[in-house]
Amino acid sequence: TPMSTNKNHILAEVDRISGITRDASEFLWEHPETGGNEVQSADYMRTVLRREGFAIINEERLPHAFCAEFGS
Repeated sequence: TPMSTNKNHILAEVDRISGITRDASEFLWEHPETGGNEVQSADYMRTVLRREGFAIINEERLPHAFCAEFGS
């Protein structure tokens, strides 16, 4: 059925990114930063998201803020 196909697709994607999300969680835990000073974490997440195919749009007024877009 279409519902089980969608569910299987979602579960496969969750499995595929589990290492990425685990690594990101560990990085963020090991490199704590206070609000407004998220230098390492923002750079790390930009790198991870770019590698996954996201387009990164940086916020000019907030040096560590960004938006990540995927697809059209």
